[in-house]
Amino acid sequence: MEKFIYFSEKRLSGFPISSSVVFLAVITRLARFFLFFQILFNFFKTRFIKLSIELQRSVNSSNIGLNVSFDLMLLEVAIY
Repeated sequence: MEKFIYFSEKRLSGFPISSSVVFLAVITRLARFFLFFQILFNFFKTRFIKLSIELQRSVNSSNIGLNVSFDLMLLEVAIY
């Protein structure tokens, strides 16, 4: 931690930085990191829901007569 503070002070041309400022900077970067992955997860979750609705419509509209459960088809889509 002391090296990080030293490099931060050196980068800011001699202005002293307290450990609380460094702590807040680390917390902010962690929050950005988790926010990015949450947005990414929500994007793929909505894509998967749309894909499952389209898959359900295609299964319901087809007159093939197969007795394949919808849950198994979703599992296959999730694997691929």
